[in-house]
Amino acid sequence: MKPDELRAILLALQFAKALDLPNVIIELDSEVAVKGLHLGSLPFGWGSYPVFVECINLCREFKFVDVVFISRCVNVAADLFARWAQISKIRSRGSLREVAPFMVTILAN
Repeated sequence: MKPDELRAILLALQFAKALDLPNVIIELDSEVAVKGLHLGSLPFGWGSYPVFVECINLCREFKFVDVVFISRCVNVAADLFARWAQISKIRSRGSLREVAPFMVTILAN
């Protein structure tokens, strides 16, 4: 599980909490991340463990959290965004902060 994926999940959870949303659905294209969040344990990538623990703790603050695996071929928008980010080499928290709330807003509607 990549630390950037976990930071994006954490940021989305923080934004959902700031909006006082009771329920959250997280769609991921990483089966490892889905399993890890379901089980509450990180199978590998211990460098990202502190962010993982923050995600787990924040999930407990919602009434309902569902973490779902979605194939990249089905999740075209996220896959295209991920490719764009890789190509552009965007590594700024500012940019991620602008995108994650936008994605949460779309999912909340």
